[in-house]
Amino acid sequence: MLQLFCSVLSKTTLSFVFVNSL
Repeated sequence: MLQLFCSVLSKTTLSFVFVNSL
């Protein structure tokens, strides 16, 4: 459960950073 949460959180963070960098 915790691993899944961390995975989703990391992907969301990366996506957020990627969008902001455009």
